[in-house]
Amino acid sequence: MFEMVETLVSGLRGMANQYDLFTDLLRTTDYMKAFAARHKDTEDHLCLRLVEAEASISTARRENEALRADLADAKVWEESMDARLLEAANEMAGLRGGEATRTEVSIEKKQREDLQLRLVAQKEELEREFAAEREEIEAEYQKQVDDTFIFGYRAA
Repeated sequence: MFEMVETLVSGLRGMANQYDLFTDLLRTTDYMKAFAARHKDTEDHLCLRLVEAEASISTARRENEALRADLADAKVWEESMDARLLEAANEMAGLRGGEATRTEVSIEKKQREDLQLRLVAQKEELEREFAAEREEIEAEYQKQVDDTFIFGYRAA
């Protein structure tokens, strides 16, 4: 009889231990679900930011192409204006002796060159800013993806 009670108590202790283990397992599962959901939301947010950055870069590239086309048009216009100014300068030089006209022509040419240099500098600055922003977002996204490695499962 005593052995039977001892067996019964031992069985109850085993069941209590199994209950504790099962409860711990359920709690761990809940933590894992919360962790995965939080990281999934963060990953979705980073993906959205990456898409927005790519759209912004696409827009910047289109604007860059438009600026390049405008720059090419400006160069053609500048060349034609240089030729016309040279013709006018030669004509004026023949009429007035030409010293003052050459100075005016060189001043206008210098102003056009300065404008062209400013446009090129603005274009390069935009390209650098968008490249830096894209690298930053891609690095942040990769870090987040690397942080979501859970129990041999990579959420991506």
